[in-house]
Amino acid sequence: MTTNRTIHPSELTQLLQNRFAARSAAVGLLLVSLSLLAGASRSKSPEARLWLFGGSFVSAVLCRAVHKIAIDNERLFEDSRDISLTNWQNQLFKRTRDEQLTLEAQVQPETEKPDLLPLFEWGELSDSDQHPVLAVIAPMGGGKSRLVKWLGKYVLFDRQPSIVAFDIYARQSDWGAGGVTEYDQMLEIMEKDLAEIDDRKQQYRKGQDNFSPELRVLEESVDTLPNVKALSKDAEETVDSWLRVHVSVARKLKFRLCLVSVKLRGSDIGIGSESRDDATVIFAGKAGVKKAMTDTRYFRLGTRQNAELRSQLEASLAGVKRPGLIHSGGEWYPVSIPDLNENGDPVGGSKIDFAPSIETLNRLYKMSVNTEETIEDSQQLNDIQEAILDLSNKKGWIRARDCQQTGWSQFSGKSADDIRGEFLTLSELSLGLCRHSGGRLQFCSDEWDSEDED
Repeated sequence: MTTNRTIHPSELTQLLQNRFAARSAAVGLLLVSLSLLAGASRSKSPEARLWLFGGSFVSAVLCRAVHKIAIDNERLFEDSRDISLTNWQNQLFKRTRDEQLTLEAQVQPETEKPDLLPLFEWGELSDSDQHPVLAVIAPMGGGKSRLVKWLGKYVLFDRQPSIVAFDIYARQSDWGAGGVTEYDQMLEIMEKDLAEIDDRKQQYRKGQDNFSPELRVLEESVDTLPNVKALSKDAEETVDSWLRVHVSVARKLKFRLCLVSVKLRGSDIGIGSESRDDATVIFAGKAGVKKAMTDTRYFRLGTRQNAELRSQLEASLAGVKRPGLIHSGGEWYPVSIPDLNENGDPVGGSKIDFAPSIETLNRLYKMSVNTEETIEDSQQLNDIQEAILDLSNKKGWIRARDCQQTGWSQFSGKSADDIRGEFLTLSELSLGLCRHSGGRLQFCSDEWDSEDED
């Protein structure tokens, strides 16, 4: 173990003095030895010559010893200097490192907050072309049945549908008269559905599309469908046909299918891995969100590569009382689930409000800065706003989809969110009112006469 030691100036002075004295003594003894040797060579007396040679030899030996002492002193000095320099360098490095660590500890870089993602708007699920397959994932008691009922009543259709649930574990209170627990009854309903869908296809080709909405709920398909297929030779073909039409043409005929499961595998929700991005999968409640966040095999949200996305989703769901996640079209969206009773109705009339974009809010703020300006002085209506007012004057309460379905050029290329933003703008301009119905934003012009409503 090396002792930290530095050379004091007094030690250096003493060392130099000792070094000089040792060298001087060595030189003096050498001169004495040479002088005695010269005297011995000139002496004619044998005794004197012997003494002189002896004295010269002793002087030479002493000179060598004193010279060795001088060399040892020099080496000791060099070693002490090297040790002192090394210790000084170590102390300097340690002090510099400690200062750097202290500075780094005091100045911690601020952690960047993840960008928040907009909440998914439930009304988008009414578009069966964009969301052909629906699935709800949640553990037992996670509110799957309530959510599915609410989706059927208020979101997927424009009126109350007939809901039939194939659920071998259902209790009477879960689905009421719409719950089917026996396999033979499930097969019978599937056969009737296929016949009804064929009939509706014929009517659809003739221009008829005002069909009564039908919602079919399939719980735990991996446990249910094999038993239905095993009932008869034709049962397997019936089940396959029933599934095939529900994920394709049936949705245009007001038939929708919602798959429900407590697990997260393609076989459990009735879709294959090649079509996972075609399914809109809803992870309901905190337990459902956790299941999605820890999934590393199917949607892979729980993998290290998606750590940043998980942080965004968690930050976006912070403060949401009943959180959920939706995977649609290969993208993830946070969602707020309404407080629902056992019948799927919002408790206390709670609604999922439409959240306008930041651009819309900024525009409304700028328009409200000078409250003394009128619409004529501050801003003329654009073509989209004029078209919205014209349509609402004729029909009353309208949705973004109503505008898109008119085929008017003013709405060409405009998204539903763009049109809803214009709804809010017109409402702020006191040219109409906005309301939410079934999770969707509607607008009505002030000039509409309710007596003209059909």
